[in-house]
Amino acid sequence: MQSAAIDARRHTAGRVGSVKRDLLDPFSAEFRDARPQFLAWCGQVNAKNSFGAYAGRKTFRATIADASGDTWRAVIAEDASDTVGC
Repeated sequence: MQSAAIDARRHTAGRVGSVKRDLLDPFSAEFRDARPQFLAWCGQVNAKNSFGAYAGRKTFRATIADASGDTWRAVIAEDASDTVGC
C-alpha cells in the first residue's frame, strides 16, 4: 500500500515538473482541473509572465516519455483556443 502512494507522488511530481519546465516563472504555477486521460494528464495552468502578472489559464497535456514512467513531457497551449489534444 505504501509503495502505491509513493508511486502516485512520484508521478504527480513528474507531471507537475514537466509543465513547470516550460514556464517563465515555474514557482508561480497554479494548476486547475488536472485529470487523467488515456496515457496522459490534462488540465490548466496559470503562471506569471515577464511583467510579473498572471498570464491567464492555458491547457496542458503531460505524457509519459519513457517506458519506466519516470520521465514526463508536457505541451502547453499557445492560446486559450488550443486544446493540445485534451
